[in-house]
Amino acid sequence: MAVLGFFILMAGCGEDSSDTDATPPTTPVLKPRSVDSLYEEAGIRPESSNVLNYWIRVEWYLNTEDDLKGYFIYRRGEDEEVFPEAYVGNVVAGEDFFLGEDPYFIDYDTPNLRPDPSTGDTRGYYYMVRAYDESGNLSEFSPVAYYRLIANPLTFDVTTSHTGEHYLDWTFQSGPEVFIDYYMLRIWNKETGQPMWWKKHTNFGSAHSVLLDDDNALETFVPGHWYIWKLSVIANSNPPERSPAGCAVKKEFRY
Repeated sequence: MAVLGFFILMAGCGEDSSDTDATPPTTPVLKPRSVDSLYEEAGIRPESSNVLNYWIRVEWYLNTEDDLKGYFIYRRGEDEEVFPEAYVGNVVAGEDFFLGEDPYFIDYDTPNLRPDPSTGDTRGYYYMVRAYDESGNLSEFSPVAYYRLIANPLTFDVTTSHTGEHYLDWTFQSGPEVFIDYYMLRIWNKETGQPMWWKKHTNFGSAHSVLLDDDNALETFVPGHWYIWKLSVIANSNPPERSPAGCAVKKEFRY
């Protein structure tokens, strides 16, 4: 009887929800996209990697709830007319981000994000975020953020002339769904993360070679030091209803 009374008491305690947290977190606010021609980047955009990978980065502002546990990320293709979106990721406070830091999510789903290898056709995606707390309460869906990845450059390298000048070289082949607005070239110090050099490039041929000159340098390059070059291809204007669009690749090089 004593054991039975214990379980009855526990059941009764479980039914008392007076102290249960039923308040959901506020709706996450996605970061607006920065202007593509600026050095600093924010908001949804390609996550740069090598020429084989196609990744998308989504950023939002941190919720202010003390019991925030994390966020669920959802995605749907632009040709899918109805919700719900498919769950694609989860970022957890204290593991994937820390309180005081704005969270982000990188979608590494190259097989689905990349343009069709045989036709070159592209597909944009919409992303939404929901916050959840330690009690399991869910926020409303955030507004959507859209991005469409285009094909990466065919080649991408840093070369040095016989006179010691450094050139940023790449080739890019436009397709039926791709019209290039311009290219953004950014370089930063691998060790310190310090911005070093940037340039907006508007030549629309297929082969490109840009001199790494001092005119656009924010700091002096040091021989023997390692740097990272990021090339962003901006293709927002055609068609405008399927924008923003583009791709980004990066590589390390020794000066």
